[in-house]
Amino acid sequence: MGTVVVMLAGNGLYMLFMPEAWYQSLPSVPHTGPLNVHFVRDIGVAYLASAGGLGLGIWKSAWRVPAAIPALVFLGMHAVLHLLEWGHGHDSAAHEGWFDRVGI
Repeated sequence: MGTVVVMLAGNGLYMLFMPEAWYQSLPSVPHTGPLNVHFVRDIGVAYLASAGGLGLGIWKSAWRVPAAIPALVFLGMHAVLHLLEWGHGHDSAAHEGWFDRVGI
């Protein structure tokens, strides 16, 4: 679980501090629409909240369930959104590779 926390936090920080580079780093992302730096940073904050909640659950086992709720809500709904877009032929789905699918 610690690896997941580091990956989530790293992605969140990347999105927050280097949104343009993050946007260009995944081939499918530019097909979702033009770069919106504020939006990328908003999502970066959601990744950081998820990492923080999971990290808190690792650190304090009695808080595990409530601390994991932000990660469950954001990551779970984010994954469902991508699955729905794949199923409905969203333009970005045609450009997703193994990296996108594993990441989601």
